Amino acid sequence: MEASSSLRVFVLFVFALLAATTFLSLPLTPCSNSMSRAILATTGLDPYLISCGSGNTAQEEAPHLSNKDGHSTNRTAKRGGPIVTDQLWCSKPDIPADAPLPPSQCCPPMSASPAINFTFPNATEPVRTRRPVHEVGAEYMAKYERLVALMKALPDSDPRSFHQQANIHCAYCTGAYRQVGQPELPVQVHYSWLFFPFHRAYMYFFERIARKLLDDPEFTLPFWSWDIPEGMQIPAEFVNKSSPLYDAFRDPAHQPPKLVDLDFWQMEKNLTGEQQIQHNMWVMYKQIVSSPLPSLFHGQPYRAGDSEKPGAGTAELAPHNTMHAWIGNGWYPNGEDMGAYYTAGRDPIFYLYHSNIDRIWEAWRHIRRAAKGNNSSQTMDFTDHA
Repeated sequence: MEASSSLRVFVLFVFALLAATTFLSLPLTPCSNSMSRAILATTGLDPYLISCGSGNTAQEEAPHLSNKDGHSTNRTAKRGGPIVTDQLWCSKPDIPADAPLPPSQCCPPMSASPAINFTFPNATEPVRTRRPVHEVGAEYMAKYERLVALMKALPDSDPRSFHQQANIHCAYCTGAYRQVGQPELPVQVHYSWLFFPFHRAYMYFFERIARKLLDDPEFTLPFWSWDIPEGMQIPAEFVNKSSPLYDAFRDPAHQPPKLVDLDFWQMEKNLTGEQQIQHNMWVMYKQIVSSPLPSLFHGQPYRAGDSEKPGAGTAELAPHNTMHAWIGNGWYPNGEDMGAYYTAGRDPIFYLYHSNIDRIWEAWRHIRRAAKGNNSSQTMDFTDHA
């Protein structure tokens, strides 16, 4: 009996020693890699303000990048700073081995001209307003149909072509690009706080190309408002098989009048129409309205020197990811087209779908502004820390 008690005391002592050793080995400064995302979100230790690098991460330089001949290009990136894509390092994308579609080389053609730095539009220009597909009318949708036809008619080598525009999503989502100074680290614009700003820029430049090709300086992308009852089915313009808006790689079971399922996880719910609408509205409230923290809504920080996919925000997980899966063809191994990174941009519905994702970001900002008071001096943007 005494031996048994002594053994128990010894075991407890060992466990206590191990626990103390483990605790002392943790970094004293909390960071987003040292504790769970959920704890960070609920304790006020906001990951937007916390960096996990060693020392002064904002000033720590990444290694020099060498080209294929081993010569240094003398380009560096600051660890802890913004992700910088190495435009001179684009390789074969990481595409699933069971992909049924021909392998794609996502890299854009190299330009002989130097890159032009982006400048913001003149603030005096009139504000253009995007409108929902179900309200713009047939004539306006015919304009988008003409745009896609014009883009598909361009040579694949033309950066404005539909082929190259679709490849943008492939290149930035499948590891084709690398971080400047970090050839071992792929650039991935999903599952982090890059998700919303990257796709906003993507739609912005797609829209600028559209205005040029259509010779219509006032053209804006309509948005497919799948989050409200009036828009909860694939728009009729995308069903016509003779239209350039048609994509054969969509789930045949989800064609109109089938209502969308905003948290579709490869299983049909078999709800009535009214039940599906109510369920979709609940998903939007849960994922968007009741997601007040930027770290929950936008996803986790992703900085130079970080590994990809640090953590997605609520809006990206659902309805974004789930709707991609719902539209893509579930009979294919990766849900091509919309259900796979490398093919999503090949479906013309992708751009109107993401036009709505961009709108949801703006709606979330309005919700936050109202919650904090419309006279709040705080900006409601993705870099907010509270």
